[in-house]
Amino acid sequence: MPLLVDPDYFLTQSIGATVTPEVVLLNPSAVVLYAGKVDNWYESIGTRRTVITQFYLKDALNSMLAGTPVKVKRTTPVGCFIF
Repeated sequence: MPLLVDPDYFLTQSIGATVTPEVVLLNPSAVVLYAGKVDNWYESIGTRRTVITQFYLKDALNSMLAGTPVKVKRTTPVGCFIF
């Protein structure tokens, strides 16, 4: 997988990422299919679950690969603000 470095935050701003860590899944046409948390491990800063019960990115990737709509399109990421 190629690594993309975004030192001027052009891509970060264009896709609306605001927090790190935050994931954004794009289709080949650069349409955002999912944005937010990887999973539900962290509920808020300093508060995490002992068991992860939702795998948002994994589910979105599986939907994309299967050609079906992504069910959860957005979650609120938990982390430090990017800018």
